[in-house]
Amino acid sequence: MTGKVIDTITQDEYYQLRQETATGPYVNRVRSAYRSLLTDIADSCCSDVLFASSQANRLTQAILDHFQVKPDFPWEHSSRYQSYGAFRHTSNRKWFALIMNVKREVLDRDGNTSLIDILNVKIPPAQGDELRQIPGIYPAYHMNHKTWISVVLDETLPDEKILELIDTSYQLTTT
Repeated sequence: MTGKVIDTITQDEYYQLRQETATGPYVNRVRSAYRSLLTDIADSCCSDVLFASSQANRLTQAILDHFQVKPDFPWEHSSRYQSYGAFRHTSNRKWFALIMNVKREVLDRDGNTSLIDILNVKIPPAQGDELRQIPGIYPAYHMNHKTWISVVLDETLPDEKILELIDTSYQLTTT
């Protein structure tokens, strides 16, 4: 969103608003009022979302509802990984799920650089080959391929199936 503050006397843009070196009581009042107005507009029109995809945000709410766990963002100071959200047990702090926004090529190895949300969950090793045959499920990105999988959060799999995988991962990481 962009906007301008117009001086009502001259009808010119009040450019001091954007000059960081401009100081004084009047310019500070104008800046404060402008920020307040933008905040009011944002609060009325927008809502915060944690992840890029609708499915990732629905699953995040389902995890909160079922396990009372919100994601934490352990790499929030790293621009590359700041959007990666880890879901941890409250008792032992072990991850049971991780949502990441990655380039599609890390899964398909096809050069597709479009970004996609994925979910990493732990699985029983005996089910790995069977699960990786399902469209939308891949060997885990940046995790042990025998005990973790990545699930693409692009509506390929229904939320109910993914929630079953999350529940299994939760159970597998309790100790």
